[in-house]
Amino acid sequence: MSDDYTIKNELPELDAESTKLLKDAQTLYNDFINGRMRAGNLPGEPDNSPRGKAVEKIKKVLEKYPDDPRPNFLLGSILHGMRELPSAEAVLSKIEGSNPNNFDLNRVLAEIRLERQDYPAVNLHIENMKKIDQTRPEIFEISAELARLRNDYPARLSSIEKLIDIMPLDERLAVMMATTLAKMEKVDDAVEKLNEFAEKLPDSPEIHFHLANLLVDLQRSTEALLIYRKTLKLNPDHNMARFELAGLLDELGKSEESLELYKQYIEVINEDPDGFYNAAGVAEKLENHELAVQYYLRFLQLADEEEDFSEVIDWLNENAPGNIDDGELQIALAHAYIQQDFPDSAFHHLNEARGLGHEHRRVNHLEGLAYKLQENHENAVDSFKKALEFDDGADEDDFSDDEILISAGDSLIDLERYTEAEETALEIIKGEGMKEDGYTLLGDILLEKNKHEDAFTQFRNALRVDMFSFDGMFGLGEVFDAREDFKNAATAFRLCLEIDPDDEDAVYRLGMDYIRLGYKKWGEYYLRKYVNEYPDGEFIPEIQKIISE
Repeated sequence: MSDDYTIKNELPELDAESTKLLKDAQTLYNDFINGRMRAGNLPGEPDNSPRGKAVEKIKKVLEKYPDDPRPNFLLGSILHGMRELPSAEAVLSKIEGSNPNNFDLNRVLAEIRLERQDYPAVNLHIENMKKIDQTRPEIFEISAELARLRNDYPARLSSIEKLIDIMPLDERLAVMMATTLAKMEKVDDAVEKLNEFAEKLPDSPEIHFHLANLLVDLQRSTEALLIYRKTLKLNPDHNMARFELAGLLDELGKSEESLELYKQYIEVINEDPDGFYNAAGVAEKLENHELAVQYYLRFLQLADEEEDFSEVIDWLNENAPGNIDDGELQIALAHAYIQQDFPDSAFHHLNEARGLGHEHRRVNHLEGLAYKLQENHENAVDSFKKALEFDDGADEDDFSDDEILISAGDSLIDLERYTEAEETALEIIKGEGMKEDGYTLLGDILLEKNKHEDAFTQFRNALRVDMFSFDGMFGLGEVFDAREDFKNAATAFRLCLEIDPDDEDAVYRLGMDYIRLGYKKWGEYYLRKYVNEYPDGEFIPEIQKIISE
């Protein structure tokens, strides 16, 4: 954002107080963004940060000069920076018609309207910016992103080339150009361009990493191998290069070195199922079945529930005996079937484990989870209580008390046994392990009991423990919706999508709240997004009715 709002039209001079307020507001906001500060306030709470103080000063100016473009532009820019895009657009739209020749106004509106994919409006802003100053890089940044969203890769390439003319040593642009050429099936050209950039920027690990990836696509494995090694020399912590190099070494028959690199990778990235799956495959080739079993079992714990585990399970049934305790194998398979939402198969393997003498907290907790899948919450609670009778930590794979209590609390809510559920949540909060989950569980209970103020307090407590708590932020949104405070609800659900962009409930709720607030275009954008990305979602009939009206 530019420091001053300048337009070609002559503007009347503001009074001295308003001029000072606006200047102070600009200074406060500049300090805020330059210091990379975070406001720290939650939706519904006062914003006492420099940003919040800047907004208050601007509002005082707007009381005297409601149509003046200077305070409106600054307020709209701040709202844009806060990602309050519908509000920002509403403010800036007030001055758009009277100021078509202001570059920064067109830029900010283009960025906002690009978010909701209003492509004709974005094109108009781009043309306006070109008329004002066709040398500014922002024009080509926005044009490149617009072309990407429209899958117009020749146009994207053209914009990137113009950006490179302005910033010839920008590694980000080098990678953008190469990936765009690859999308156009011009991989040889992409390699040539990255080689040119690698000569200019020999210490850039990202350029070398993407160059190696493209060489793999061209089956130039020997060259790719050297470039991956150089990437790791430039940045020993480049774990994606380590992962890709491990895979390439495996393909080239260098399995021992491959396995060593996978071990290094999963030591750091220990929640990636692909790392464990690939490492298990290499260990299997090396006939290290004990290690392969260990890695495949970890893969089953981490893998997405939509994945097909059948081949891994078949392999384990054939190869695990003798390399792992049979009871532990049955428990691991039960866990995998719970992940895949097959409770009957899980019960079968848990019974097998019990027959082999395994009766401990993990077996009972998994049994409770299987009952939950069947919506048999009475039995689930009983199993969770049995699990807690066993000592915590007898096995490194055991679930903690807090994990089991959270599972039990969820089932108690479904059974409407709120007093017990509250006691469970309070027990979690008293501990040191999973306070955030305890607060969100208690918030959910209070929300079910329509105790909105108390629920708000608990969700806020969760966010005080972890500012990126999705459940805490979603809970706040639910409280605001219940209060019919749709503005703060929309803010909460928007922040949810910053934490987890793929949550369908947050997409739906944000769209609905924007509709309620009168931001029809924004509401419809999110509701259409829901329809496109979740065609089997439960809210489809309701959304289709809204969109058709």
